Amino acid sequence: FIPTAENLAKWAFEQIEPHIVSKYEQKLRLVAFNVRETPKSWASWKKY
Repeated sequence: FIPTAENLAKWAFEQIEPHIVSKYEQKLRLVAFNVRETPKSWASWKKY
């Protein structure tokens, strides 16, 4: 695992999404996860 902002965003999404799905089913869904690198730059990861 190389800890780039992009990889951290993907990893965090994959850790959090199953908990949201199991708790909220179809009422809430995680569509993206952002990791801020600086005040003006960030990395995003989307499932689709």
